[in-house]
Amino acid sequence: AFGDLTAATVFLLFPVALADIGLATGVLREISINPERTEFVIRASLPLRFLIAVAVIAVALAVSLVLPFTDRALTAIWIGAVGSFLTLLTLGLTPLFQARLQMHVPVAATLAGRALSLALILLAFATDRGFTAVVIAYVVGSGLTFVVVFAVAARQISLRPLFDTDYWSKLVRGSLAIGIATGLFLSYYRVDAVLVALFRDSREAGLYGAAFKFVEIAEVLVAAISITVFPSFARLIGTGDARIRGALQRSLDAVVAFTTDPLPGKSSR
Repeated sequence: AFGDLTAATVFLLFPVALADIGLATGVLREISINPERTEFVIRASLPLRFLIAVAVIAVALAVSLVLPFTDRALTAIWIGAVGSFLTLLTLGLTPLFQARLQMHVPVAATLAGRALSLALILLAFATDRGFTAVVIAYVVGSGLTFVVVFAVAARQISLRPLFDTDYWSKLVRGSLAIGIATGLFLSYYRVDAVLVALFRDSREAGLYGAAFKFVEIAEVLVAAISITVFPSFARLIGTGDARIRGALQRSLDAVVAFTTDPLPGKSSR
């Protein structure tokens, strides 16, 4: 069952990456350089993200019907697509907190969502509710994460949708290169799990997915550093600040230190 869940989860990563098309990075870059445009940019980008998310996820669901997934994996994909949609909406609001150095908000929301998912999964196991209940638990957790992020964001700025097609065109042009690069990287990085699920049995897909979890955990710290420093980098580069050279070097030093020493600050064998 874990193999089918892994196949569905990894497959749904692709529409999430494609639907984003670099929008989150493009929005973050713009509001980091021009904080006074934050509300306009967030309000204008949300409807665009919504429309793209609906279209891309619809295509992904159609593709899933053609590929030789097991019935259980296919069920997980169709239910999990709701969670992917909610994740995309959450990503549309995250740049607001990233630019304002308030990442504790989406982190707390994510922890709350994961805790709820875990509680529901344990309940599903205890009451023998089966595989579908576990997948629904993941979706419910994503829903809680989105609700918390949305509620906090709405207290800081207006989230009333703003339909500005001229700005949409400008945003897509500025973000498309990033989106393509991200999509290609993800395709190279995780397509192997989908191939294992398609051409081998679910048990082998589960073993492969379980082993890969350790790789994902190891990447958390580096991802945290990059998320933290990006707004400052964008602001320094956008304003032509000479301090960017030193900032880049220090962030690289931090990444190297944490990825090569299991116990930073202590000697290791």
